[in-house]
Amino acid sequence: MTLVKICGNRTPEDALAAAAAGADFVGMVFAASSRRVDIEEAQAMVRALGGPLAALELSLPPQTIAHARQDVEAWFQHGTQVLGRYLDAKRPLTVGVFADQSIDEVNEIAEETGIDLVQLSGDESWEDCLLVTKQVIQVVHVSPIDSPSDPMQQVQPGFAVALMLDAAHGPYRGGGGQPFDWEVARRVAER
Repeated sequence: MTLVKICGNRTPEDALAAAAAGADFVGMVFAASSRRVDIEEAQAMVRALGGPLAALELSLPPQTIAHARQDVEAWFQHGTQVLGRYLDAKRPLTVGVFADQSIDEVNEIAEETGIDLVQLSGDESWEDCLLVTKQVIQVVHVSPIDSPSDPMQQVQPGFAVALMLDAAHGPYRGGGGQPFDWEVARRVAER
C-alpha cells in the first residue's frame, strides 16, 4: 500500500488543501527550516483537520512487539497494522518533522500541538524513538553518492512504527526536492 505525506504545511488552509488532495499524512516542520511553524500555527492546523488522534478512543495493537526487534518483516507488518488503525480512525494524520532536537523538546512540542506522529529526520538514534511520547517514523537518508545502497543495513527493527527513506542532498537531508535512486526504495519495499 502506498501512503502519501504532503509536508511543509504552514497554515490551516495548506493542511486542508493537502487533505482535499487525498494526503494520508500532513507534515509540519519543527526543525530548522524556512518552512518551520510555531506552536500556535501547528495547533491551528491540527484543529482544522479534526483535532488530535489522541482525543479518539482507539483499539490499537501494542506499541511494540518483542519479536519485531529481530524480524524486519514482523516489524513492517506491525507498523502497517498500527498506521492502518490510526488512518481508519482519522485521515489525514498530522506529522511533526524534527531534526537534531532534544527529545524533551520533541515531546513538549508534540504534546502542546496535538500532532499524531513524530518524524525524526536528523541524526537521532533508533533508541531515541523509544523516548518519544508519540509513535515515530524514523528517517534513513539515502545519498546519491551511495546509490544504489541498502538502507536496511541502518535499520534497527522495532524501535519506530515506520521507516521513511528520504534523500540526502548536499547540506540538506530531505525536503530539498531532490530524489534518490528509486531502485533503492523498490528493493526496500520488496523486503
